[in-house]
Formats: sequence, C-alpha cells, structure tokens
Amino acid sequence: MKNVYKQKREQGFTIIEVLIVLAIAALIFLIVFLAVPALNRNSRNNAIKHDAADILSAVQTFESNNNGQLPATSGGCGVANGSATISNTAANAQANSVSVQPSTTCSSVSAATPATPGLNAIAVDVGFDCNGANVPPFTANTRSVAVYFVVESGGANVKQCLSS
Repeated sequence: MKNVYKQKREQGFTIIEVLIVLAIAALIFLIVFLAVPALNRNSRNNAIKHDAADILSAVQTFESNNNGQLPATSGGCGVANGSATISNTAANAQANSVSVQPSTTCSSVSAATPATPGLNAIAVDVGFDCNGANVPPFTANTRSVAVYFVVESGGANVKQCLSS
C-alpha cells in the first residue's frame, strides 16, 4: 500500500505547493512595482537638483566674467535645447551657458516672494538670498542669486532653494 501512495506522490506537485510558489512570485512582483516609481522619482529629483546647481554655477561664472555684475533680473535665464543661458542686456556682458536636462525650464524672477515653480522648473531670483526654510519670502541681497525649485517626496512637493 505504501508503494502505491509513493508512486502517486512523485507524479506532480500538490495544489498547496503551486499556491505557495504563486504567492512568492506575486510578492516579488509587488515589491518591484512599488520600487520602480520611487526610483524614477529619485532620478527626476537628482536631475533637477543637478540642473539647479549647474545654473547657480553658471551665474557665479557669469559674475566673475563680468566684473561682479549679476545677470539681468528679467530674461536672465532661458532654456533652449537642453542649454540654459545666463545673460544680461548690458553692453559687453558675456553670456554663459550650461547644459541642463531637456525637460528643465528656467525663468528669471525679481521678487521676494516668487511664484512656486512647477516640477522640472527652476526660478532664478536675482538680488535675493534663500532663507533657512527654503521657501519665500527670500531675503533681499543685492550681491546674491537664489535658485528656487521643487522636488517630489513621497507624494508631496518639497520646495528647495540654493543661493550664491
């Protein structure tokens, strides 16, 4: 009698074994599908932070190339084909360009309380410093530039600011 049972047992999987394998596979897929959006969000956040730092660096380079003169307060930052141009309308001002992500937009503002930029957007505020909370209103400073942007964090948008 034991031989008959042993032969039947070796012919295939039991339904419990199949269900356990399916449950493990479903758990693995669930973990992967939860992790992918977070990785994409982190990648976008790192890209915008990198672009903001590059734009701030371009502003500082512009300042050193133009005898301490800051970029224009309006129209000083424009993006075309993945390149941000920091400029000033003054005579003999040398513009400076920096590479950014094609999805990044950059605009200049000149207000203590600029409008919050959207995702993948950077606001360059000439004549202002970031405050400790990284949110407007900013502190007026004629020798500084604030670069203001927004990143995603767990479903919420977080405002960040860098200043020269």
